[in-house]
Amino acid sequence: MIFGQSAIAGKGLSLPEIDALIEQTDYNTALTELSTYMEQHPKDFDAAQKRVDKIIKARRDYSVLATQLLDVLANDISDQRSERVLALCTQLESLEKYPTEKNLQFIKKAKSAAQYNVYYARFIQIMTDGANLVRAEKYIDGANKFREGFVLYREEFDDMHYADSVTRPVHQAVDELNGVPAQMQRVMDACQLAANEFIKAVKKEDVAGAKAAFTRVHTAFSQYAQLRNRVASAGYVFKTQFAALHEKDEELSEVSFLGLAQRFALGRASDPDSGILGALDAYWNSRVEPMKTAVHDTVKKNLIRAVQIDDERLYTDGAKFSSQQVSAVCANDFSHIGGDVQQLYALLKNGDGTTVGDSFHEYAASMQFAIALSDGIFAAVRDSDTIARENAVLATREQPERFDSEAAFTAFTDAQFASVRIYEAINARTRQLADALSAELVREQDAVSQAKAEAERLTLLEETAKRLTAGVTVLDSPLDFADIIPTHQKTNQKINAEAAARAGSVWSSLALAGGAEGQKRLADFQARFAAAQKQYDGIVTDDEAVAKKYPREAMAAAQKLNEDIAKNKTQLVSYRASLADGASYRATEQGFNQGVNQLDEAIAALDPITLNGTALIANAKVQLQQAERATNEATLRYNEAVAALKNGRFEDARTALQRARTKYNESLSYQESDALRASSDEQLAALGADIAAKENEIVVREVRELKNRAKNAYYAGNFEEAENRLTQAKTRWATTNVDDDQEITNLLAMVTTALSMKTGRTIPPTAPLYPEMSQILSIAHQYYSDGEALMKQGKRSEATKVLNQAKEKLRSLQLVYPLNQEASLLTLKIDQLIDPQSFAELFATKVANAKNDYKTASKRQQAYTDLLDLYEINPSYPGLKQLIYDVEIEIGVRQKPVDNSALVKSKSLSDQAQKIYASAGRNEEKLRSALTLLDQAIELNPNNDAAMLLKDRIQTSIGGKAAVVLSSADEAMYQKAIQELQKNNIITANALVEQLLQKQTNRRSAKVLDLQRRVKALL
Repeated sequence: MIFGQSAIAGKGLSLPEIDALIEQTDYNTALTELSTYMEQHPKDFDAAQKRVDKIIKARRDYSVLATQLLDVLANDISDQRSERVLALCTQLESLEKYPTEKNLQFIKKAKSAAQYNVYYARFIQIMTDGANLVRAEKYIDGANKFREGFVLYREEFDDMHYADSVTRPVHQAVDELNGVPAQMQRVMDACQLAANEFIKAVKKEDVAGAKAAFTRVHTAFSQYAQLRNRVASAGYVFKTQFAALHEKDEELSEVSFLGLAQRFALGRASDPDSGILGALDAYWNSRVEPMKTAVHDTVKKNLIRAVQIDDERLYTDGAKFSSQQVSAVCANDFSHIGGDVQQLYALLKNGDGTTVGDSFHEYAASMQFAIALSDGIFAAVRDSDTIARENAVLATREQPERFDSEAAFTAFTDAQFASVRIYEAINARTRQLADALSAELVREQDAVSQAKAEAERLTLLEETAKRLTAGVTVLDSPLDFADIIPTHQKTNQKINAEAAARAGSVWSSLALAGGAEGQKRLADFQARFAAAQKQYDGIVTDDEAVAKKYPREAMAAAQKLNEDIAKNKTQLVSYRASLADGASYRATEQGFNQGVNQLDEAIAALDPITLNGTALIANAKVQLQQAERATNEATLRYNEAVAALKNGRFEDARTALQRARTKYNESLSYQESDALRASSDEQLAALGADIAAKENEIVVREVRELKNRAKNAYYAGNFEEAENRLTQAKTRWATTNVDDDQEITNLLAMVTTALSMKTGRTIPPTAPLYPEMSQILSIAHQYYSDGEALMKQGKRSEATKVLNQAKEKLRSLQLVYPLNQEASLLTLKIDQLIDPQSFAELFATKVANAKNDYKTASKRQQAYTDLLDLYEINPSYPGLKQLIYDVEIEIGVRQKPVDNSALVKSKSLSDQAQKIYASAGRNEEKLRSALTLLDQAIELNPNNDAAMLLKDRIQTSIGGKAAVVLSSADEAMYQKAIQELQKNNIITANALVEQLLQKQTNRRSAKVLDLQRRVKALL
């Protein structure tokens, strides 16, 4: 720029300045400046000319070199041609800074061509020498050799004047790589020492020593990896910068500074031992791989020992297993260590930061398989012990034929499930291991096949070409366990078979237990439903004749039953689901099938019970509603009875009370209730007693009135009326009393006797033969009248004939009614009319005969009626009236006059009764003894008013004892007896009646006693 400024200012350069231009081979500028200088300094022409001559000489030399270059290019065919061309081009460039454009392009092309050949040859030589050094395990020398190549095209790269973002990282990378060889020895020594210690410990099977040594290995190799990874990063700089520049300038050749530098750093793909990185990786691989091999050898050796288990001693020989376990532990530990060794590759990084070791999988997978295999051996030992132990436990755990409780079932099945889970876990583990063993065999077989194919392909290649990794071959293929796997498979299969067999047996026991439990619960639910159904339908006990129904209890039982079924079904379904895991044993375990089928049947049978239970609940609700309606109506009828009693309507009260009894029993027939039965029995009995007691006061008065009227009629000789009054009295008395009134009984006996004496004396209009008999009497009377008229006319013979015809008619009547008074009197009149003298004798004879015959029971009525008829014919016959009076007293037709002794006795008895009554209070026994005395007193003196008054008072005090209503149970039994009687089951009806009469209260029930009479009549 200074020279340029001087020229612009119009001043020429000084000679020293021109000399500088000549020194820089800028001859064109120097000549221009010399011309100017000569013009400005003519006196100094010679000095200027000398400089011109120097320039001319330089250009003459340039021409000579150019001629030589042309000659070499045209004629030189030696190996040094490119180097000579390159040297001449370099000299020409140094002789002329600004040659002509034509010369410049020629030189540039010649130089470029020569330089490519020279530098490429140099590149090949460096890469070859360096790789050979690496293969000779001269890793540092090799690295230094590769470092020599960083000068190739370096000047050209710098002359390109790239941006600082390009040149700076490139220069830093070169500096980084140039310093690597000096650092290698230290880290390599550390790695070698650590690796040797590790391999030594591994071969000795010293797990602890190997682990300790590996810690040092990891530390040393981590430091080594850091150095190595810096090389990869530096080489990556060359690679990425070249790619970026090539993208902008496609003419940028691989044979350029960056193109060659990345290979000196990273090596060539065709030669894993090339490049500084190849030197470092060769050392790494040659130290790591032996460690892996040592681990593999130790692992395999221990696995071989570990899998040699004597099948015959499975489940029995703990000592044998202990030795196998030691080897398995060792194999397991070293397998883990092997994985750690393999993980060293993860320390290696590519230039882009990715892990080199990511591409290694098979060795790690093999170590994992070895771990799994050793774990499998551990598991085999554990499983063997577990099976032996569990077998012993099962031998002592017996399955009962029937579980006495749900807790017992749960305890047993929980224990069995625990056992089957143990066997199933063993079974699953052995199946999984079997799959892993088979897969590993396949994997190793595939690897062997691939290795054979690869070996055939590489047979003709050089040893170095066979390797894909630096230093030594690092094959990512499965390790060889093919000779170990089958042995362990056999043991594994043995354990699997034993576990499966035991599991199947336990599954069978679980299924059978579930089936039995399901059937037991089903039977229980069926029994409970049957019990509920029986409650609904009715229960008959030994001491009852009528079924008692319990719909409320049946409904509650059915509701609880349905709840329990739902809960139990959930439990049984859940249990059934838990048996699904044992489904694989259905083909081999008959017990499992049997148990599952039983359980399925039980579960399926639960829904119908639930449906029946639901129907039972619905029906029970209806029946309860019927019971409630009946109870409500019973209450209504009871209240009606109370109201009727209050108003003195005793019959209505009795009817309403019986209806209440009927409705209460109807309610009880729908729903048995001890409370309702007891309360209704007590309530109705109390009201019935109240009705009987209050009505009895009236009954006593009415009966006394009837008895008095009956006596008056009796005394008046009106026996029929007396009988009617006494019958009324007896019936009325029975309204509130069961025991006969002795007074009525005595009076009725007299009246009955009197009536019996007059039985047949008249023909009632209601008699079937009344018309015929009336006609006979009418004809007989007509014949008598005709005969009487003929007698008066003196026609005795004719009269006698007609009168005999009348007697003949009367005889036909007397054949049916021998005591007919009208026929007897008419016969006597006919006899008297036919022969009065003979009749007088006959009259006396008949009187004498009757006097004797009345004393004979069978002749008494005839004798008495004859006397009455004779008295009608001749009332004045001496002694006849007195005779009739005496006979009537004797036979009981007339009340015997009471004498003084009877009067005294009667009064004495009534007085005794009065004393008893005064001291008896409410003692019914004493009151009844007083009544007995009073009946005796009245019998002695029918007119003993004091006795009758006291008797009525006592009977009123005692109250009516006739049962108005029966108890609910007895009413039901009474109705049952009626039904049996209607069905003509007389024996059954009688048994029921006799059972009713065993209760004292039922002996006072008119309807029970009436039923007894009806049944007895049919027996």
